[in-house]
Amino acid sequence: MPDTPETIYLIKGEDVDGAPCMVWCDDPAPSYACDPAEAVKYIRADHIRERLFQGWAGCTDRACIVTGPRSGMGTNGGCHCVKNASRSQLNLLSQRLIAMMGGRNAKT
Repeated sequence: MPDTPETIYLIKGEDVDGAPCMVWCDDPAPSYACDPAEAVKYIRADHIRERLFQGWAGCTDRACIVTGPRSGMGTNGGCHCVKNASRSQLNLLSQRLIAMMGGRNAKT
């Protein structure tokens, strides 16, 4: 799907008969009647790892959390990328998670 957006929102809308329902949109507030704070943000799964760990090298483990599962040569001892991350890397990871969830006041 080459034109599939990376981020979409579930917003309040109306069906074809005018009944209230939830609809998908690529804008959290496509009209003046929409409140962007009420939109639920969704990020495509294939972009989450890439956005969270941008700039991280990863390790040789075949199930590395940073680079993702891979086949071929590698270790099987378990990925320690997050466990061995520096305080600044963990802080950056935390900030990225908060941003992906919509800020500090994001609903859980």
